[in-house]
Amino acid sequence: MAVDSALIVSGVTCSGSSGNSSSTTVLPELNCPLRHLQIPYEVDTAVETIEEITEVVEKAAEVVDKVAENIADHLPEGGKFRKTIDFIENVAEKTAKDAQLVEDIINKIQKVEEDVESIVGSLNGKANKPSK
Repeated sequence: MAVDSALIVSGVTCSGSSGNSSSTTVLPELNCPLRHLQIPYEVDTAVETIEEITEVVEKAAEVVDKVAENIADHLPEGGKFRKTIDFIENVAEKTAKDAQLVEDIINKIQKVEEDVESIVGSLNGKANKPSK
């Protein structure tokens, strides 16, 4: 059976790209309705990775900002080194703010996802109840 891109799921069998029935647990990417189950997992994994990265970036930027501020306090106003440190401090502050904005956006997206899942769950519950 020739499968270019596949999803492997234990205990599930779908027809392969050649159309022949398979006894393996390989799900062709486009030929099986269970492929959509992998997408939310991949998105969740990507979101978690982005969250971790933004937290690290934000913390690093805050440390750079504090160090630059301490160094700047000991340098004369108007000097080249002071201007460079002030520039670094400003970049660090903006980076920390941007990282926080990314975290805020991710949190809002996750809240919307939870709300949608709740609505879909309640609709599924209503659909499964027998009518009176």
